[in-house]
Amino acid sequence: MTTNAKYRQIMDRKGYFFSNLYNDYDRVMRLGDIERAQGLLEDYLKRHDDPNAWMIYGQILLCLGHELAAKSIFRNCYERAASIHIADVIHADCEATVAFVDDSRKILYVAIPKCASTTVKNYLVRAIYSIDPHEESHSYINNMMRIVKFSEFDGKYSDYFRFTIVRPAIDRVTSYFYGNVSKDILKNNTWELNGLCGFTTNPSLDQFLEHFFSYRRVFIDVRHHTDPINAYLPKRASLDAVYSISEIDEVRSLIEDMYHVKLEAAKLMVGAEAVKNVHFSSEMQSYYKQESQYIDL
Repeated sequence: MTTNAKYRQIMDRKGYFFSNLYNDYDRVMRLGDIERAQGLLEDYLKRHDDPNAWMIYGQILLCLGHELAAKSIFRNCYERAASIHIADVIHADCEATVAFVDDSRKILYVAIPKCASTTVKNYLVRAIYSIDPHEESHSYINNMMRIVKFSEFDGKYSDYFRFTIVRPAIDRVTSYFYGNVSKDILKNNTWELNGLCGFTTNPSLDQFLEHFFSYRRVFIDVRHHTDPINAYLPKRASLDAVYSISEIDEVRSLIEDMYHVKLEAAKLMVGAEAVKNVHFSSEMQSYYKQESQYIDL
């Protein structure tokens, strides 16, 4: 057997084992049995040092409240896993992010949820591929998303144009609750369960805010959309530009200049009235305090 054939055989076998595991994991999670899912992962990991399985196991541990153990797993495995969620990179607290990088144009863009990230990605897809992604931009540019360590902003990527878009935390949390949580995103992303670990997947605004940090622990989608922007970014001086969401037209012009294209302006759905109903606790205010280096709160 040639070396290449042996490699393919080994990788096919690993893929087969993980596929069977994931099918079993998916089946028991649809029943809401997270403890049984934990047992499945533990049995599998005794036999296979599989970084993809470790990442799922870390998510389960975090959901169950074992935050330090989960952080240790994320930190040890995030660079080896085939598919990594930005929320897990952030929770690893390893001073790294996931960014869009175009080496040919020397552009580095850190997308932050609820900061016009879908709009910017749609612009990039139109500029690069000359097609309309129809809100499916993620699938078109996944091959251009990569883990970037904060130290690399001033090293490997020092001659790239490094930018992001920011928005006040209260606006992001408001947008996420009314645009996602109140529209059943938690239930849709949690095997259609009505609740997980004692928390309903259809909370009222008051429930969501009262148990905000518990919701962050249990649901990866909440973590993803409510992580502080300083967790996504290196120090302010390592970025060439930090735009506010109101400056989205400047970002569109930047992309037009970089790719020598003309892009139709997108309409942003920014609801101002709903913010009046959202009030941060002192703990939440403290949690987002470090964002001040990137944005006037």
